[in-house]
Amino acid sequence: MNKSFILICLLLVTYYSNGQNRLSVGGGYDVAIPVGEFGEKVKTGNNWSLFAEYPLNKEISLQLLTGYMTMGADMEPIAVQGQVVTFDFKSIPLKGAVKYFFYEELFFQGEIGVNFVKVSVLAEDFNANQTKESSDYQAKFTLGAGFGTSFKLSDQSLINLTAKYMYVNGGDLSLDFNHFLVGAGLVVHFDI
Repeated sequence: MNKSFILICLLLVTYYSNGQNRLSVGGGYDVAIPVGEFGEKVKTGNNWSLFAEYPLNKEISLQLLTGYMTMGADMEPIAVQGQVVTFDFKSIPLKGAVKYFFYEELFFQGEIGVNFVKVSVLAEDFNANQTKESSDYQAKFTLGAGFGTSFKLSDQSLINLTAKYMYVNGGDLSLDFNHFLVGAGLVVHFDI
């Protein structure tokens, strides 16, 4: 059964690729806007992303995405027993995505994957000569959707403007890390 499934998948990819041998790569920057209960805990942050995209046909393409997101705590540092305590949130997503083009310049994007989350507590003494950091690393399920538009710079490059909502399950932390990503990216096409 596994061999039949793989054969069917290969035939579908071959059928949908329709002779298009173009790979796109890109990078971008997004403003990360936390929402819900997560928005009460952290400030607006930064998200940098890298991706590769392969078109199946004129309407559908597949993407692999990764990046780095950071957000600081939305509270003043706390003084505890002669130390100043601060918090921050960092995340590295690893996602797959499907893009559906309504028109050549307008698309819908759905994403699914995992976010590797690090929540850190940093404690410094008042003289700032000694620092202690406590971190919690966890892998979290993520799901997102959004819209975007493209502006062609040349036959080989374009600019994407996107807005996406991302759900990141908090699991045992009892706090979901939901956020909006609004930003721009540069895309470069390569014929393969």
